[in-house]
Amino acid sequence: IAKALKSRFNVAVLIDGAHSVFHLPIDMRSLAASGVDFFVADLHKWGFLHRTCSMMWVSPSFQNMLQPLVTGNLARLSFQDRFFDQGTTDITPYLCVPSAIAYFKWLGGFNAMDSYVIPLVEWAQELISNALKTDKLLVPDSMVAPRMRCVALPSSQFLDQPNLCTDDKMLEISRNYNVELKLCEFNGRYWIRLACHVFNTKNDFLKLRDVLVTLFSD
Repeated sequence: IAKALKSRFNVAVLIDGAHSVFHLPIDMRSLAASGVDFFVADLHKWGFLHRTCSMMWVSPSFQNMLQPLVTGNLARLSFQDRFFDQGTTDITPYLCVPSAIAYFKWLGGFNAMDSYVIPLVEWAQELISNALKTDKLLVPDSMVAPRMRCVALPSSQFLDQPNLCTDDKMLEISRNYNVELKLCEFNGRYWIRLACHVFNTKNDFLKLRDVLVTLFSD
């Protein structure tokens, strides 16, 4: 796809890799060979790292064009130096990356983690869908995020409000029920996105089911 875009439109190609690192195998050499110019991703979602920890890969042909928003005394040095030393930015989260990679390997890597997580998140999707009597989001297998699933939410006074802000509702649920979840809206419906990691158990999703049944019992 990247090569086709560059050939047809003469554009640079950037991949937004949110949720990808530690979730899917990423081969930067293959991406670069396919014509990708930029790859950005967060590391905290699946890598047990701090929320501010993220990454950016840039093709060498574009590196001299980029400067960080906050600069320092390394501004005229290499690409890596320019982006490493950005004023008073706390670099502690990045120093934790090697430990996160070591922990990921200690857990058994993708195969070991997915063998536990994928059956659990599929069970959770079925559990929530049956409890709410709503639909599961069905997408082609090639588009399924291994450790995430979506379930539609029923119509309810809890959500049927003008100018509804889903972030406010998520915060309300977190404060009142001590449950973290992701609400989203598309195709004219509200959905809950289930995400499962190695620290989750069935009890987490049973609690979530009970909270959702309480909220949508009307």
